[in-house]
Amino acid sequence: MISMKGLFSFFVANQAQKPRSKEASKAADELVAKAEFINRCRERLISTMIRAARSLPLVVSHDGEQLTATANGLASVLMKGKGFCVLDVRTQSAELVLSVIRDIHHEFSVGATNEGQIILSLVADEAVTPEGGLVRLITDVIHAACIDLPDSVLEAGRDSVEGQVQAVIARKLASNLGQYFADNQRIPLAVARHEALKAPHLMLGDDDLKSFLDKKLQKNTEVLFDDLYIFDSTSTYRKGD
Repeated sequence: MISMKGLFSFFVANQAQKPRSKEASKAADELVAKAEFINRCRERLISTMIRAARSLPLVVSHDGEQLTATANGLASVLMKGKGFCVLDVRTQSAELVLSVIRDIHHEFSVGATNEGQIILSLVADEAVTPEGGLVRLITDVIHAACIDLPDSVLEAGRDSVEGQVQAVIARKLASNLGQYFADNQRIPLAVARHEALKAPHLMLGDDDLKSFLDKKLQKNTEVLFDDLYIFDSTSTYRKGD
């Protein structure tokens, strides 16, 4: 069991946080109620967690000497190849939690606000649960990706092994995390609320964004938003792409 005590000590609740205006809270609530906005936040969350999982050291160079076993009784090396070894991700649970926290913090600019603290608290709460939690979900996917490596891939060398493992992790985690957050919506909803409160004054209707940008871009000139899409090079994107 991973102890979460102290993991969030570098985030301190901001006791002097200014109260949100009723207008900002209402605008945020309306945005969070939109399925499209929730889906975008959930997709970013899943991508961030996949990135965190893929940052763990899994396939490393190895000169043949025995690597030290970890305190939980699991050997750190899952399998060996010529000049490399595959590490057992089950010995890296604490590193995984820290990596997830770090990447969520950076991706969503989580700070010392009430909304940010809720996100971190929920990640800690769901990292390890009696049913397994996020750590078990992620490590099971990675462990299976390593165990199921074909002999032909192992014989092809480190680069092939690493590429295969990373590809399976990305594909399987996208599916498994998608299902997990469909059944457990607390973290996606907390992230969506946090994102919605960042700039409630920019929350516009579907037809108002272009008009808003036009007004902001004009200032003292006649430059309109449409003009930014006029290019004379086929190597750049064009309006409508």
